[in-house]
Amino acid sequence: MIACLARDETYIRVGDKWRYLWRAIDAKGQMVDFRLTARRDAKAAKTFLNRAVERVRLHRPVTICTDKAHTYRRVIREIDYR
Repeated sequence: MIACLARDETYIRVGDKWRYLWRAIDAKGQMVDFRLTARRDAKAAKTFLNRAVERVRLHRPVTICTDKAHTYRRVIREIDYR
């Protein structure tokens, strides 16, 4: 069985600062991982996806589902998620 790892990022207020909340969600709707970052860039996406994929890959192969943002296309090519 292949795990479909959907990801989402949302801009939220944490205290007096605005941050991006990155979430990885599996096919059953369960949150696999999350991360708060100050920026929504390739470095933040790569760090987040690497960690989320490692958590899921322990159990089964992974398919990453995205909204096709340019940041993800580059990052997915760079990481070894299979």
